Amino acid sequence: MRRDSAYKEVLKTLFLLVLIVSYGALTDMLYYLPPLLGVAFVLFCNFMEKGKIHYLFPIVIFLLFFEATKGFLWLSSIIFFLISYYLVVPKVKQVLGCEKCLIPLFVFYAYFGFYLFSNAMGLLLGAGTPSISTLLLYFAIVESFFLVILL
Repeated sequence: MRRDSAYKEVLKTLFLLVLIVSYGALTDMLYYLPPLLGVAFVLFCNFMEKGKIHYLFPIVIFLLFFEATKGFLWLSSIIFFLISYYLVVPKVKQVLGCEKCLIPLFVFYAYFGFYLFSNAMGLLLGAGTPSISTLLLYFAIVESFFLVILL
């Protein structure tokens, strides 16, 4: 009997969603646990590139959860990811061809680029702007190391 692969994809997506939301809750309790913004950006770019749009649903939920718990503007990370994917990522990939070299670069870009984007949006909209911390550097290094090993 043949199994339908659509059910496997739905189960994978639901499992990923539960895992991401659980990890997001843990990052609020444990201060030094990276929030995986860089991982989300790299996965977002990979899924967009491969056309696996259904895998973007858990990432979008994670980003909305991330914004709500960290105090960022609503939809700001999704807008940043989309602008970055269509404007920045193709130019960087054109200049640098090494896939493993791009991973740490994209992780650092996700953290510090999103910080600058949030500041710009906060100034434009009159909302509060986040303060920069050395934890951003720590998070970017940990996530870069994690992704280079796994991908």
